[in-house]
Amino acid sequence: VCGRCPVTAECLDEAMRRELGRGKDGRDGVWGGRTGVERWGLALDDPDRWGRTGGLPELTVAVLRLHRSGLANDVIAADLGVDIRTVARHLKRARGAGVLR
Repeated sequence: VCGRCPVTAECLDEAMRRELGRGKDGRDGVWGGRTGVERWGLALDDPDRWGRTGGLPELTVAVLRLHRSGLANDVIAADLGVDIRTVARHLKRARGAGVLR
């Protein structure tokens, strides 16, 4: 249905605005062709655009972004000025939240 809709982008923008600051469990239904989990992933992937971090701490989001770009944990740790155990802990948090497999 959403694939044929002429206002898919506007619908997604509205959903993201309404869900401001909500975590994965606070996003219901399909809006803009995306499920709640998919919209939460968008919020995490691009918090500058969507203005939120999907309920995860900022450091977890930063670690997740760098990890998704292919950097090794030791490089992520050096880049963020934290130790490697902190990186591992935040990746574990992202896995537990269902954002990272």
